Amino acid sequence: MKKIIYTLLIFLALGHTVYGQQKVITGTVIEDANSTLMPGINVAIKGTNTGTFTDMDGKFSISVKPGDILVFSFVGYETQDIKINNQTSLTVRMKAKLSELDEVVVVGYGTQKKVSVVGAISTVKADELKQSASANLSNAIAGRISGVMTKMVSGQPGNDDSRIFIRGMGTFNDNTPLVLVDGIERSFNQIDPDDIESFSVMKDASATAVYGVRGANGVILVTTKRGQIGKPVVSFSAHAAIQTPIRTAKPLDAYNFALLKNEAIRNDNGGQVPTSANYYYSTDEDLQHYLTGDSPYTHPNNDLIDMFLRKAIPQYQTNLNIRGGNKIVKYFVSLGFLFQDGIYKEYKNDDYSTNANYRRLNLRSNLDFNVTKTTVVGVDLNSSFRSRHNIGVNSRFAAESTNPEYNNMFELLMRQPANYSPLKNPDGTYGNGKNATIYNPLQIVEKGGYYHTNQDVLQGTFRLDQDLKFITKGLTFKAMLGINSFLSTAQTLSERPFMIEYDKYGNYTDNILSEQLPVLSSSTTNDWQRIYGEVSFNYNRTFGDHAVTALALYNQSQTFTKANVPTGYLGFVGRLTYGYKQKYLAEINLGYNGSNQFAEGRRYSLFPAISAGWVISEEKFWKNNISFINFLKIRGSYGEVGNDKIGNYQYLYLQTYNNGNANFGNYNFGVTPQGYNGLLEGRLGNDQVTWERAKKTNVGMDMRLFNGRFTLNADYFHEIRNDILMEYNNLPMVLGISYPPGNIGIVRNQGGEIELGWNDKYKDFNYFIKGNMSYARNKIIENGEALQKYPWMSQKGQSIGQHYGLVALGLFKSQEEIDSAPQHIGTVQIGDIRYKDLNEDGVIDEYDECPIGYSNIPRIQFGLTAGFSYKGFDFSMLWQGAAQFSVYFSNGAVWEFRDGGNAFEHHLGRFNPEDPSTWDTATYPRLHDGNFPNNHRKSTYWLKKGDYLRLKNVEIGYSLPKHLFSKIGVSKLRFFVSGTNLLTFDHQNTFDPETENERAYNYPQMSQYTFGVNIQF
Repeated sequence: MKKIIYTLLIFLALGHTVYGQQKVITGTVIEDANSTLMPGINVAIKGTNTGTFTDMDGKFSISVKPGDILVFSFVGYETQDIKINNQTSLTVRMKAKLSELDEVVVVGYGTQKKVSVVGAISTVKADELKQSASANLSNAIAGRISGVMTKMVSGQPGNDDSRIFIRGMGTFNDNTPLVLVDGIERSFNQIDPDDIESFSVMKDASATAVYGVRGANGVILVTTKRGQIGKPVVSFSAHAAIQTPIRTAKPLDAYNFALLKNEAIRNDNGGQVPTSANYYYSTDEDLQHYLTGDSPYTHPNNDLIDMFLRKAIPQYQTNLNIRGGNKIVKYFVSLGFLFQDGIYKEYKNDDYSTNANYRRLNLRSNLDFNVTKTTVVGVDLNSSFRSRHNIGVNSRFAAESTNPEYNNMFELLMRQPANYSPLKNPDGTYGNGKNATIYNPLQIVEKGGYYHTNQDVLQGTFRLDQDLKFITKGLTFKAMLGINSFLSTAQTLSERPFMIEYDKYGNYTDNILSEQLPVLSSSTTNDWQRIYGEVSFNYNRTFGDHAVTALALYNQSQTFTKANVPTGYLGFVGRLTYGYKQKYLAEINLGYNGSNQFAEGRRYSLFPAISAGWVISEEKFWKNNISFINFLKIRGSYGEVGNDKIGNYQYLYLQTYNNGNANFGNYNFGVTPQGYNGLLEGRLGNDQVTWERAKKTNVGMDMRLFNGRFTLNADYFHEIRNDILMEYNNLPMVLGISYPPGNIGIVRNQGGEIELGWNDKYKDFNYFIKGNMSYARNKIIENGEALQKYPWMSQKGQSIGQHYGLVALGLFKSQEEIDSAPQHIGTVQIGDIRYKDLNEDGVIDEYDECPIGYSNIPRIQFGLTAGFSYKGFDFSMLWQGAAQFSVYFSNGAVWEFRDGGNAFEHHLGRFNPEDPSTWDTATYPRLHDGNFPNNHRKSTYWLKKGDYLRLKNVEIGYSLPKHLFSKIGVSKLRFFVSGTNLLTFDHQNTFDPETENERAYNYPQMSQYTFGVNIQF
C-alpha cells in the first residue's frame, strides 16, 4: 500500500512546474530511525506554491533562491524547515511522530516496541545520564530508575564504583546484576556517557529468563551509539569541575584532645589524677603550651586536615565524536579523556606526585558495512587506558601496619592526634610518637613512595546481520563474536627514612621506627581474556491482525586467567511472542544454560518464563466511555532464573599446603606446643553443588492519561530464591576440617515499585516532573543455622544484613542504677551504657543480642526529577533518597582514643562524671582511655537511622540561537553549569549516610560544581 501511495504522489508531481531563478539544489531524504530512503516526501518552498516530491530513491531537485526555506513534510513524520544559503545539496533525516508507546525498547537479545512489552523493563535516556557529569557511570543512575538502588561508598579517584542492587537482595552471595554492553558481558562503569545510546534494566523473569543461570539478580543492557546515513555530525563536549568533600569527621585540636584525654585517664583511675608518672596525662603547663602554641616541637598542634587536604579538587572531562554514514558504511567514532585529581596537597618531590589521581582515555569505533542489500557486517573496537596513582601509605606502610584498618592516607590523617608528634624535629629529622602503628604523614607524602596501577582494556566485536527474506519474509540471521582483554600492571616504590621521637620533655628517643629502610620497588601484573560467540535466527512477521516474533539463539563464553582453570558457560535461548491487534499479548522465554562452575551432571538446566498482557484501552467498551485514559495495559509474568555467582569451582576437592610462619605451624605437638608445618587438608568438596534458582512472579500496569501527558507504571513482585549456596552451621565439628558448602539457603523477596510522570508544554515553555519509588523486603526462610538458645537470636525470619546487637537503655546516672542492674561487661561506672537483659538471667552477654534497627540495605528508595526549557534555556534537578535502613558506626568512626588514636568533635558531647550538667544532655558515654568492652559492644546506641534525602543534581543550560553561528558550520552551541550532591537531609551530623565499613576512614564522597560546553558541527 505504501508503494502505491508513493507512486501516485510521484505521478502527481510530474506535471508540477518548478520555477527557479538562482540555482538548483538537490538532495536525498532518509528515515531517521533506520536510514532507509524515503520516496514521496513533499518538498516545498515556504510561502509559495512551488514544490516537488522525492523519487523512488528518495532524491529531489528544486530551483531556489538564497534565503528560501524548504519545507519537508509527510504524513506521520515531523515537518522540517531548512534555510537555503550556500548549500548545493542536502541530506534530510525525517523523524517519525512517535508516541512514547511506539518507542523501541532494548530487551534481551533484541528490541520490542514499548506498547508490546509485557516484562518489567525500565529505561533511562542517555541525556539524563550525562546531566550528573559523573566520572563513573554507575553513579549517574542513582534515583533515576525504579527498582534500582545504588550505594556509593567512596569518592576516591578511579575507585568510586557504586554498588548496584535491582529489587533489593535475594541471596547471601553475590547480588550484582548481569551487565551487558552491546550484547556482551562487560562493565559499564568507565564508559563515556557521550557514547551511550540507550540504558535498559530488566527486572522480572520474563525479561531475564533468556540469560538463564546469570539472570536472577536482574540484567542491565547498555547500547552504545552507532552510525547513521547522512553527512558527518561532529560533537564536542568539555567539562571542568571543582569537587569538595561532602562530610568528614572533625578531629579535635591539641588542647581539647588533651583535656578529653586527661578526663578519660581520670575516669579509669577512680576520678583521680594519676599519682605515678603518665606521659599521656597533660599537666596544666602542658595544657597552656597547647593553648598558646608557644612550643611547637614539644607540644605540637598539628591541624592535619588543613595541612594535607585540599578544599577544592579539580576534575576535567572531554569527548569528541563523529557520527555519519552513507549507503556503504555507517560509523560512530569517539575519543574521551578524563582526569580526576585527589584530595591531598602536593608536597615537594621531583620523582613522583604526592597526590592521588586518576586518568582515563577511551577510544570507541562502531562501524557497519552494507556488503550487499541484505548483508551488514559490523566491526566494533573499544579501548580504555586507565591510570590510578596513590601515595605510599597504601604500599610499604600498609604491609608493615599491624592494623589493616589504617592502611590509607586518609585514615592516617583522621587517626593521628594533633599533639602526637612534630612533623619535623628541631634537627630536621622526621618526628614520630610512641605508637608504632601511627606514621608521620609528612614523611609519607615526601618519602613514602607510591602505588601506581595501569589498566589496559581492549574489546572487539564482530557482527553479521543477514536478511533471509529470500527464504521467507521476516527471517534474519545474526552472528556475533566478542573478545575482551584486560591487563593490569601495578608498580610500587617505597622507602622509609630515619624517624625519631622528640618528646614533650625535649628529649630524643629511639623507638621501633627509628631504623632507616632502603628504597624498595616491585611490579606485578594481572590479566584475563574472555571470548564470546553467538548465532541466532530471528523471525518477525505480521499477518493481518496477528503479529508473531520468534528467536532461536546459541551462545558460548570462555574466560581465561593465569590464576584459575578457564571458566565458561554455554546456552540455548528461545523466545516466542504473539500479539493480536496490539491488544492481547503473550510471550514465552526459555533459557537452557550450562556453567562449568559445577560438576558434571549438575551443569545444565532449563529456565522457562511465561508472560501475558492485555491492552484494555484498545477495547471498544473502553474507547467509547473513558477517553481521558488513552492507554491502559495490565501484564503479568512467572518464571525461573538462576545465579551462578557463588565462587570458583565449589565442587572440587581441594588440598592446600601451608608453610606456616615464625610463630605457628599447621600441627602442634608437645607439652609446650610447638608448631610444625605439613600438608594441611582444606575444605571438603561437594560435587552436588549447583546454581541458585529464583522463582519470580510479577504483576504490572502501564497507563497513559490526558493525551499522554500523565504516565503511570506500577509493579508488584515476589521471588523465592532456593538452593542458595552456604556453609552448614548446624553440624558438629567432630570431623576436624571445614564442611563443604551446600545448596541449603532459601530467601523470599517481595515488594513493589511505581513511576509517575507529567510532561506538558505551553507555547515555548516545556516542563516535566517524574518520580519513582520502590520497596523491597527480603526474609530469610532457611540458612542452615544451628538451633538457637533463644528465638531472638535466630536469623530466620529476618532480612539479609540485619544488624544484631544489644538493646541500649541509655546511660547509668547513679550508683543505685548500677547496683540494681544485671552484670554488665567489665566494671561499669556512672555514664557508661546500660543494656537490657533480654533473657533475664542477670548477665549481659551474647544471649541478649537480638535484631536491632533495619538491615544495611535500604528497603525503600526513591527519586524525583523535574525541569523545564524555554527559548534556549533549560533547567533540571534530581532528588534521590532511601529509607528503612540502619548504619552502624564503630571503631575509629565514633570511639574515643581507639588503639591510641584520635578524638573528634562529637566526643565533646560526652557524659562527664565531674560535671552533672552534662548528665541529662550527653550524646556520648563517659570517656575511657582506649577500648572499653562495655561501651563498645554493638548495640542500638551506635546504630543510626540511615534515611536520607539528597539533592543529587541540578543543571542549568543555555543553547545559543542557531543563526548566530550557522555560517561557521556550528549547528548547536550550549553552555551549562551543574552541581552534584549539593544538599543532604538525614539523621547524622558527622558522616555521609552511604558510608559503609562501619568507620569514618573511607575516602569521602564529593560535592561537584561543573561548567561545561557542548558543540555540534
